[in-house]
Order: sequence, then C-alpha cells, then structure tokens
Amino acid sequence: MRACIVEEAMGQENQHGGTGMNDEKETGMKKREIRLDMKRMRQSMDPEEKQAADERICDFLMNLATEEAWDMVYCYVSYGTEIDTNKLIRRLLEQGVQVAVPRVEDAGEGRMDFYCIRHMTELTSGFQGIPEPVKECPKAENRLAPVITPGLAFTKSGARIGYGGGYYDRFFDREPEHLRIGVAYEFQIRKELPAEETDLRIQRIVTDAGIGDCDVG
Repeated sequence: MRACIVEEAMGQENQHGGTGMNDEKETGMKKREIRLDMKRMRQSMDPEEKQAADERICDFLMNLATEEAWDMVYCYVSYGTEIDTNKLIRRLLEQGVQVAVPRVEDAGEGRMDFYCIRHMTELTSGFQGIPEPVKECPKAENRLAPVITPGLAFTKSGARIGYGGGYYDRFFDREPEHLRIGVAYEFQIRKELPAEETDLRIQRIVTDAGIGDCDVG
C-alpha cells in the first residue's frame, strides 16, 4: 500500500505541441528527491522527540474523534519511521470507536481495501512486511468514515506526496466520500509540491503542532 511503485502517467500536450513527457519526467524526479529527503529526515529524528511528536498527533486526533463524534475511523497501521498509529488505534478501540485498517488485495493493480479489527492481535505481517488485518476480519463498508492517510510530504493547500504506489489515490477514486486526513510531522509540510492531475488532495492535516483544514479550492 505504501510500496514504492512509480505509476505511469498519460502525457498531455504542452505549449509546443509535444506530449509533455519531459514535464512528467521532471515531476517524477522531483517527487523522488522529496521522498528521499523526507525519509532521511524521519530516520534522523531523535527517538524521544519522535515519541513526543507521535503522542501529540495522537492526542489531536483523539480530540477530533471526541468533538466530531466519530463512530468509525479508517486508519493506516504504522511501519518503520512513520508516525506511530498503534497507540491511536488502541485508544479508539478502547473508546468504542470502530477501526478499519488496510490490506493490499492486488499489488499488481495497486488495490487495497479496509477491514475492521477489534484488537491489535488481529494484525499480521502482510505486503512488504506491513501489518495487515487477518483474513477473518470483515470488510469495512462505511463510506463516510474519516481516513487517516499517510504520506511523505504535504502542503497546507492539501497536496500530498505518498510512497509512489498510488494505493490511496485509487482507493479514494473508488470511495471519494471519505474525509481525508493527512498526518505529518511539521517538517513534512512544504510550501509547494510537484503534482499531477491524478494526485489526491487532503482535506485536513494533523501535525505535532496542531490541526488545520486545507484550502483545496
């Protein structure tokens, strides 16, 4: 789901009458550079500072869940240096909020779906070692549930750079009704990002500094 599989994009005619492939190639290179930079910055975080930032993000999300009376949340399961969502999932479940987490269904097609879990023991190592719900978990069917969405870089206007697999873009193409909530450390917020027409936009961003609604135009 966050696999680094670069998607092919259809070329668009540029002002000189060409296919625009040079622009697409340049955009792809810029994205790869940003991905590498963000991964390096996450890896270099002091463990105590990372834990404190993760806890602040968790607290902000729990406040949202209470204020907006969420009864169900779709949430990624953290892996590696990502913002830790394990504590968030546990706290949501303890408060009676239903939680659904993603499972890769078809890596070749870049398809994932969300499945409900009752506790963390219903997770097992899945695609590329990322924790996924076991086969017995029921499929989530709530298209109005907010989706806690991972990423490597964001802008305040809602632009997002993911891991290159396009799993979340395809999921939101199928289920566009969800509120899309990006989570990030403050250093992952950029003034601008290279973007393509197929890139999804986040509607809200939660960082270790607070909560912000995105101006998605």
